[in-house]
Amino acid sequence: ILAGMTKRFSFTFDGEQHLRDAVAGGKGVLLLTAHVGNWEVAGQLLSRIDVPVNVTGFDNENPEVRALLNKFSKQKFKLIPLTGAPTDVIELVAALRRGELVAMLGDRAYGGPTARVKFFGEDASFPVGPYVMAAIAGAPLVQVFSLREPGGHYHFFGFPAIPPRHPPRHERDAHLRRCAAQFAANLENIVKRDPLQWYN
Repeated sequence: ILAGMTKRFSFTFDGEQHLRDAVAGGKGVLLLTAHVGNWEVAGQLLSRIDVPVNVTGFDNENPEVRALLNKFSKQKFKLIPLTGAPTDVIELVAALRRGELVAMLGDRAYGGPTARVKFFGEDASFPVGPYVMAAIAGAPLVQVFSLREPGGHYHFFGFPAIPPRHPPRHERDAHLRRCAAQFAANLENIVKRDPLQWYN
């Protein structure tokens, strides 16, 4: 799919307009997704929008796999490995301020700041860094998911954009908790739809 070999697959895009509207604002867009379905397939929609895409992730791939991903993705995607250092955010905020897309995973806490919210009836930690970064960059945040369905069909889900917001300090934790809770609720509905495609 990254190499453009899409004729054997079919696609449905729900919520595409949310992403298009956010991109049209010209402030960049932070795409928040999860270890669910196939993020590579979401690239089919992103390539139709024709905006540079920066895909983040902790670089723990086998070197041969990483080389293959780089080879096939370099025309449409820039892969930005994260190290966990505070300086990681500099390149991502710069991309957003250029009006580009930045895709991040939001269902694992890697040691950064988190909020405890309900997920399948239990408390779970979800990272809040993406919401902070979007606010710093002045970029909207759009939650997206892509699931495989029978017969080589893929279904993309996009949710309404969350505008960047800088609440007063005394309201900040509650605001970030609400953002994380909204993501957790959307992810829960996606996982209920197809639990075997959540790789966490």
